Amino acid sequence: MVWIGGDVAGLPFLGALLRQWKRDDEHEAAEVDRQLDEDAHEDGTDGGLWWEHDPVLAERFRRRG
Repeated sequence: MVWIGGDVAGLPFLGALLRQWKRDDEHEAAEVDRQLDEDAHEDGTDGGLWWEHDPVLAERFRRRG
């Protein structure tokens, strides 16, 4: 029964770890998105979907409408 107390005492630390992990992941995703947007701007593309600018796939997957 003592081990239950140890597990319960560890839950706040686990919660803090998961919260920090989520924040770090969101920060990293924002950095990657920002870099991809900068690269698309430098390439002269409109930042659309990657296959719209691929020479092999552009015709096959072009938007219709």
